[in-house]
Amino acid sequence: MAEAIGETQPRGTQRILNGSCWDADAVRDDLREYVVEHLGAKDSGILIVDESCFLKKGENSVGVRGRYTGTAGKRENCQIGVFVAYVSEKGSALVDRGLYLPHEWADAPQRRAEAGVPEKVRFATKGQLAKLMLRRAFEAEVPAKWVLADSIYGADSKFRTWLEGCGKYYVLAVHKTTGVWHAGRRYQVRTLSKGLNEDCWNRASAGEGSKGERLYAIGPASNWRTG
Repeated sequence: MAEAIGETQPRGTQRILNGSCWDADAVRDDLREYVVEHLGAKDSGILIVDESCFLKKGENSVGVRGRYTGTAGKRENCQIGVFVAYVSEKGSALVDRGLYLPHEWADAPQRRAEAGVPEKVRFATKGQLAKLMLRRAFEAEVPAKWVLADSIYGADSKFRTWLEGCGKYYVLAVHKTTGVWHAGRRYQVRTLSKGLNEDCWNRASAGEGSKGERLYAIGPASNWRTG
C-alpha cells in the first residue's frame, strides 16, 4: 500500500492504519462506490464469493483455530475470511469482507472479551456471511447479474433459493452427491454426469495452483435443477 501511494518506507502508512480512528465499514462502502464507478458493467458484472485462510502462529487472533488449509498444505492455526469480489470486462476488485468466527470463539465470552469482539457479532456460517455481504451489494445496486461461488455455498439449498428470489443468475459448484431434478425425477449429480458423452464436456483452466494448472471439465447442466 505504501508503495502504491509513492512512499519509500511503510512506517507512515502503518502509523495511519494502526493509530488512527477510522470506520472500516465506511471505507468498505467508499471502496464499493469507487469500484462501481470505474468497473461497473450492467450486462456483464459478476459478484464472486470465496474464502481465504490467513496463517497464524499463536491462538489469540480473533477467530483463529487449527484446521487443514490448502495455503500450507497441512493443518495449521489460521483465520478464515470470506470475501466478495466484483468482476467485469473492465477489471476486478474486492468489495466486501467478513471474518468467520467459529463456535470456539463465538461461544466463549472470556475469549471474546479479551480480544475485543463486539457483542453484536455472533456465530454465522460462511454461507450466512456471504448472504449478508451479497445483500449489501444488491441494496447498493451494484450492477451484477451473476453470482459465482464454490461448493461451500452451492451445497446450501437455502442459499441457492435466496439468490433465485433476488432475481440473480448464479453458477455455484455442488458436491457430486447433490440431488438435482431432471425430466421429472431426482438424481445425484454424479449419476447424470456419467451419462454424458465425451463431446459434451469442455475443459477450462482456473489458473495455476500449488500443484500446477487447475483444469476443470464443464458439462451442460442447464436443464438440471438442484433441490
